[in-house]
Amino acid sequence: DSLKLPPTIEAGLEAYASRFHNLRAPRKLAWRRALGTVSLELRFEGSGLEREFSVSPMHAAIISAFGERTLWRAEELAEHVGLPVALLRRKAVYWVNQGVLIERRQSGDVSFEASSTGQLSAG
Repeated sequence: DSLKLPPTIEAGLEAYASRFHNLRAPRKLAWRRALGTVSLELRFEGSGLEREFSVSPMHAAIISAFGERTLWRAEELAEHVGLPVALLRRKAVYWVNQGVLIERRQSGDVSFEASSTGQLSAG
């Protein structure tokens, strides 16, 4: 798995794996970071709106990056979360369709910006 999860989640996985190894030696856990479901609650500063999502770890890793910065170039974000750019762009479409991210295109460059309202646009 090349997917990079947020440091807080990685730390939790490492702690759990360490405890598991201590209890079940010589067995070790091998995490499949791209599998499973993540429940998220997102709060939007501009509207005060809170929305809940149940998404894949890839989607969660993408949106969690926006806690650090509100604007990412697609290439930077792909490197940050450990995904190929094409896959990142396909997965980010989910957040764009949900009104959570805004996709911007400027002179061949694609970037994603966090929406302050978290609401779907009318057009």
